[in-house]
Amino acid sequence: MEGFLTSETVIWIIGGVAFAISFIFSLIEGALLFYSPTKLKELLKKKKDEPKRLYDVAERWESLYLLSRFLDHTANILLVMTVTYYWWHIEYISILARILAAAGCSLILVFVLAELIPDTIGRWAAERVLLTFSRPLLILNSLLQPITRAFFLFCRLMLALFGIKAKLYALEEAQEDILDALDEGERIGLIPQQERTMIEQVMALKEKTVIKVMTPRPFIVAISANSTVQDAQKLVTETGHSRIPVYEGKLDNILGLVVAKDLLKFIAEGKGKASVREALREPFFVPETKELTALLNEMKKRKTHLAIVVDEYGGTSGVVSLVDIVEEIIGKIEDEYPSPKKQILWIDSKTLLVDGTVSPEELGRFIGRNLKSPNNIGTLAGLLIEKLGRIPKKNETANIGGLSLSVADADARRVKKIKVILK
Repeated sequence: MEGFLTSETVIWIIGGVAFAISFIFSLIEGALLFYSPTKLKELLKKKKDEPKRLYDVAERWESLYLLSRFLDHTANILLVMTVTYYWWHIEYISILARILAAAGCSLILVFVLAELIPDTIGRWAAERVLLTFSRPLLILNSLLQPITRAFFLFCRLMLALFGIKAKLYALEEAQEDILDALDEGERIGLIPQQERTMIEQVMALKEKTVIKVMTPRPFIVAISANSTVQDAQKLVTETGHSRIPVYEGKLDNILGLVVAKDLLKFIAEGKGKASVREALREPFFVPETKELTALLNEMKKRKTHLAIVVDEYGGTSGVVSLVDIVEEIIGKIEDEYPSPKKQILWIDSKTLLVDGTVSPEELGRFIGRNLKSPNNIGTLAGLLIEKLGRIPKKNETANIGGLSLSVADADARRVKKIKVILK
């Protein structure tokens, strides 16, 4: 046995193990960088532990990737050392020849056979590689986590000396990669421009809050709690809204919602004279600052289509519907039986008459200018009110964004029509 385990044999064994480790973890590295969670899920569908394993791989991605790199590079160092040792002890060739031979063999073994080839295979068959190695990789990650964590902390400390914050793959980088892929997909005709826009809108949804898309308080269609079911049904018919908030006393005191199909059921049962209180559904309140992605998920979970938006003092600020959020992704959804369109009419070559509910963006598209609403104000009437600090009276004027806005029609509560003069 002693004769079998010669120093040369031990070197070959160490080199072979190091090569195998390097090959496997180069394979895993490529797979971790390029795998698709959706494709992996398809492959694991018939496995009972599929959700847990898939979740663990995604949840511990950074740790698994760091482990793979650590073991891969450690194995590469061992491999280079064994190759160098082997060639250094061949005494019948010159020192220069030994160095060149060791360098050439190391280059082929490490760079080509142990790195380039397995990394390419890992990228090409990423999901199958992870399906094969995910279980032992997760176990190994748990066992060696103290070592890899210490290694990573050391790296962070060294990078901190240069003012660099260590993070393997930040969310911003992922978003940039997706946008780059969209650019390339659109360039080669794989992704239509409309689909690309939708994907970008979905990504931007997280940065938007409720106040950006809500219907503001002055335009809320609501009904008093003292009304009857018949009154509510008449309001539904007149406005086209299928869900209407019910308030008591004032709009800040929302009791709940009435839904069109519930009202029809009451009327079919001969209960049209009943109080709307009997048809109430529980209201869903959200703050103005809530992110749209979080709101969308919560509305799906609650199976509700309308939320009451409240300000920091608890007062009613507006309402937001599921349609409002969806329109942020796919654009304006036209009703099957549309109500009359908001009016933008030319009076002469420099003057327009515009509804107060028209947004600055809509007017900008109509006149060919890039108009944006500051502070998430969604209407021209809102811009005038903010500019003047109150609800303006008829014929009051303000200059905004290179335009002269003059109140053409208003009452004590709202601005109805605005005369816009181009400068």
